[in-house]
Amino acid sequence: MVVVSDVLIHILSKLSPESLLRFNSVCKSWYALINDPKFVTKHLLDSFSHKHVLLQRIITNNSGKKEHVFSILEFSLDRSVSSVYDVPLPFHEGPRPCLSYLILPDLDVRGHSHGLICLSDHNRDIFLCNPMTRQCRKLPPTILVIPEPEGRVSLRLGVVGFGYDVKCGDFKVVKVVNPWRGVVEYPARVEIYDLRKDRWREIKTLGDVNFLCHPSFDMYHEGTFYWLGIHLPSGKKAILTFDMSKEDMKAMIKFLIFGRWRLMEFRGQNY
Repeated sequence: MVVVSDVLIHILSKLSPESLLRFNSVCKSWYALINDPKFVTKHLLDSFSHKHVLLQRIITNNSGKKEHVFSILEFSLDRSVSSVYDVPLPFHEGPRPCLSYLILPDLDVRGHSHGLICLSDHNRDIFLCNPMTRQCRKLPPTILVIPEPEGRVSLRLGVVGFGYDVKCGDFKVVKVVNPWRGVVEYPARVEIYDLRKDRWREIKTLGDVNFLCHPSFDMYHEGTFYWLGIHLPSGKKAILTFDMSKEDMKAMIKFLIFGRWRLMEFRGQNY
């Protein structure tokens, strides 16, 4: 008996991540289906009907090695914690790319959405990871070609954001690259990575987006990514935003004073 494709997709999308990992080895067609970006999106959306909280911490194991550990807290409908489980990094070696070669203290969380996490290291490599299935994808290198009319031009990774575009039903990574040489800053360039297409593309932006942002001061909320950063030409702090669907990047507020600021969500509103 041949199972109808739509029925198979529906059944597999309801399974736990642990079961999906076991079914990866059933046959090539099942492996291709389970690792297809469309199916990954559907499974993530179906799996997270309850509230989850993701915690990141660095621990020292029995051998003295430092490890990044993601702890997932699952809340039931009455808002009580129903389960807590750790997902250690680096991931085990396997057919998918893994994080075993990364220098763990240099690993930054750049964003998360629907159970996927965007990570980057200080070599500016970017990864999309699913802690529940322990799968990870290293994103392709940049497509930007920077002219070098007066010597070598370096690329500074200004900001990185990650979120879900509800209009096209796909996950996106956005990054701002600041070309520079010595004390000379060139206009910033913006790239978007589409998970489904597995490739980068450059977009044009209106206004000045030459910002440098720390990954600890950003957040994603209802289709828009927010960064708190420094406007490089002026040195002033500002909030930079990016709409995942409209693909529009702009600076919201410029602060006249320096202080300790942090972006957060309170009762569905950004502060």
